[in-house]
Amino acid sequence: MRRLERFWRALESLPGWCQTLPEWRSQLGEEWEVVGDLLRPTSAHGATQPCPGPEGDGCPRRIVEHPGGEFVAVCGAEPKRCDRVELNRQDVILYEVDLSRLAEPIGSTLGFRASVRQERSGCWYLGAYGAAGEGALPVYLASPVEPEDLESIISSLLLDSSNRFVLLTPTTRASNSIDLQRLARGESRLLALEDLLFVNLAGRLERNPSFAGTLFEAPPPADQAPTFRLAGDFWSLSFEGKAVQLKDSKGLRYLRDLLRSPGQEFHCSQLVAAEKGGEAPLLLSEGHERLDSKAWKDLREESRSLSAELEEARLHNNLARVEALEDQLETLASFALSSQGLGGRDRKDQDDRERLRKQVGEAIRRARRKIEQEHEALGRHLNAALSLGQFVLYQPESPVDWVTD
Repeated sequence: MRRLERFWRALESLPGWCQTLPEWRSQLGEEWEVVGDLLRPTSAHGATQPCPGPEGDGCPRRIVEHPGGEFVAVCGAEPKRCDRVELNRQDVILYEVDLSRLAEPIGSTLGFRASVRQERSGCWYLGAYGAAGEGALPVYLASPVEPEDLESIISSLLLDSSNRFVLLTPTTRASNSIDLQRLARGESRLLALEDLLFVNLAGRLERNPSFAGTLFEAPPPADQAPTFRLAGDFWSLSFEGKAVQLKDSKGLRYLRDLLRSPGQEFHCSQLVAAEKGGEAPLLLSEGHERLDSKAWKDLREESRSLSAELEEARLHNNLARVEALEDQLETLASFALSSQGLGGRDRKDQDDRERLRKQVGEAIRRARRKIEQEHEALGRHLNAALSLGQFVLYQPESPVDWVTD
């Protein structure tokens, strides 16, 4: 099974979930074969067409209608960078997501009967999960493009609903800890479709098996055992009578591994390896180069691939994706520079270990600061119990029986 990354991110960044078929195909890539049937034509025409070589302010191409119903796509750059392209009517019609079609696989895979109606701008009621009557949980779908969109939708639902509910979004990138706490107080949930629905080998949407049995559970009660557990895209943290939820991060994953083994020292490379699910990265011994020619080739190919994705994200004005890709490229460039000494000669293991120490330490400090903002008691506990450096240690004054799985 695999994720539908492009489709959910397209919905997250696309106002109205509507664009031309060439734009949909360009944005979805191979995922078009899975979700193409979820689209329906509208009566409106698009204004732009994707360019095969996006570059500068002239992209994407503008759609121009000539007398007689003929359409062409023209480059808006000065001077022109590409030739105009003749289009047929099918190329310029706007296609939108058919919510009734999208709701059917969501309802069938998650276990409720779909019955779509619009609640407000950017928010739809999809159906009710569970037994009919007062115990059924309303399920809503939101299409926030900006964080303030999601904040407004949550406020409206909390105001209008006297019962707990489930709010689905394509991804959770528009959410923040304040949103999660407001929902948690009402025992409601925010779930991401990118985490819940995967594509099976037959090309159909299926429920992610890892969510079986926990899909619509309420947040953990505050009086439960100390908890530091990841579920989907969020961490459930409970300590000394207070429960909070935080978005996933590397630092929280490092902390979880430390809490599992109090009193045990971990080298930074061990935490990095555990987070990536593989073996510890090789720390070079004296006299060996860090990167060979194949590693440099892989580094360059990765950089080119990320740059191409960045251009596509800019083409579709996907600001969240642009920011994420720019961060990845910056990290890649920093790694390449740190791998070279004077004259391009590779540095040795001392620099390698120092880089890991800084990366792991800063990730843990960021996570700890975030915890302090949401859960002061847990933040104080971690500040007192953690030791950072080349070796990282969690050693509380009194034993804590953490639930981490």
